[in-house]
Amino acid sequence: MDIAQFWKLELLGIKESPNDDDDGQAMQQFQESIGKEGERYSVGWPWRSPEIQLTSNFGLCFGRLKPPSTNFVLIPKC
Repeated sequence: MDIAQFWKLELLGIKESPNDDDDGQAMQQFQESIGKEGERYSVGWPWRSPEIQLTSNFGLCFGRLKPPSTNFVLIPKC
């Protein structure tokens, strides 16, 4: 087996979706956010989008915190 073939993502089953137009959307957002302020140009942050709403990850964070906190309780004080 060729080493280049080994490292291809297709071997892992990961393929780029043909419907993803992330680069096009990023370029469109970039071009829409360009503005001139005095003598300088300004561009908006690419990840700031009002329509994207993230879900809460409280459960995940609490689950990761729980095992270390139980270890602290079980360790006797010196």
